Amino acid sequence: MDAREKPVTKAQHFSDSGVFGPRAYFRTAFPSPAVLVIDDIKRHDAATYRCRVDFRKGQTRSFSYNLTVIDSKPDVVKNLIDHSHRIQAYQK
Repeated sequence: MDAREKPVTKAQHFSDSGVFGPRAYFRTAFPSPAVLVIDDIKRHDAATYRCRVDFRKGQTRSFSYNLTVIDSKPDVVKNLIDHSHRIQAYQK
């Protein structure tokens, strides 16, 4: 996001198409703090990301964030062998 020479609400948003593309954007609803939103998280999104903030007055600040993706949805199948219609996790 580039907010140079303009209010944050009118800042230009961009997201690298090779990384998140349109799945990532900043929500800048003032007075709340800005939030990076990533839709439709994928396993391969897990990584360490860097955020850099440049201020007009004051030092530039850099932060590193580790995104861990936990796949909590087990593969589910219907057990039709005994016709009990039990739902259980598929044992790979």
